[in-house]
Amino acid sequence: KARLVSVRGKFETVYDAPPPPPNGTAFAITLRPAPELDATNVVVGRVVDGWDVLEAISKLPTVKDNSSSPFFQVAKSIGDKRATVAEQAFSKPFKKVVFQSAGVVARAPPPTPPPTSDESTDAEPVE
Repeated sequence: KARLVSVRGKFETVYDAPPPPPNGTAFAITLRPAPELDATNVVVGRVVDGWDVLEAISKLPTVKDNSSSPFFQVAKSIGDKRATVAEQAFSKPFKKVVFQSAGVVARAPPPTPPPTSDESTDAEPVE
């Protein structure tokens, strides 16, 4: 954002620093193949319960992709930031979706391997 300020008795235009970018913790849950997620994305888990909730979320009304609109195309071509913000919202729900609770399924410890022949000779015989 541009501001007019006085510096050593003269007016100068100064620009505020842009806000910090998101911290990169966004995630996606896919119900179907998602080719837009490429090799730069990491799979960190899978859904094991709550499919009914995910189906309900997937049925929420979403922001329509309006990139074919001539107004959008002109705004994008002249660098209008509103077009970029609008583009980021395409296909996202109108309402904010908040997960209040999520969990981690702990993996079972690996089974203990059977004793090797060296270990079995050290054991005392059982009567």
